[in-house]
Amino acid sequence: MALIQISNQSSKNLGKKSTIRFTQSICPDCNMILDAEVFERDSQVFMSKVCPTHGECEELYFGSYEMYKKFSTYWQDGKGAHSPNVMMDKCSCPNNCGLCSNHLSHSGLANMIVTNRCDLTCWYCFFYVKKGLEGAYMYEPDHTQVRGMMKTLRAERPIPGNSMQITGGEPMLRDDIADVIQIMKEEGVEPYSNEYKWY
Repeated sequence: MALIQISNQSSKNLGKKSTIRFTQSICPDCNMILDAEVFERDSQVFMSKVCPTHGECEELYFGSYEMYKKFSTYWQDGKGAHSPNVMMDKCSCPNNCGLCSNHLSHSGLANMIVTNRCDLTCWYCFFYVKKGLEGAYMYEPDHTQVRGMMKTLRAERPIPGNSMQITGGEPMLRDDIADVIQIMKEEGVEPYSNEYKWY
């Protein structure tokens, strides 16, 4: 099984920035897999990558270099997924979805999109909510699909998934969101919410 290889975190100075490590990322415009550099500058951590079509993209990766160093002490490979949903000989993230055989850890907090509808158009949202508003398509799994997703999560091994973040779009736009949450609880999954209406 071929995995994305990440080099040692040895630092070398490149002008005003200090390289922390090299990894892979994606172009935010076309999702092409790119080599990327993670580096420290001005006590913050950034990631830089260059797409041959869309050019260089530099993004803030971690707001505090000191906090990044603390968090990085917890990085370790897990036991892997013994019951993946997608069998892969070679890692092809992000070209496919699902818990695949290349994962090195179990699901800590799974995510389920319960709707792509939203009544906001936040510039920073990673989900293109306008599709639901503009009528291109609407995605809302029915109760049977939700229950199936919960059963799949609970069947994960070596550690069964036990928590799910409901997200979207705006989950609270579903008239039956209480029923969705009830199904999750019936299947032994603790629900969490990622939405704006409760803030």
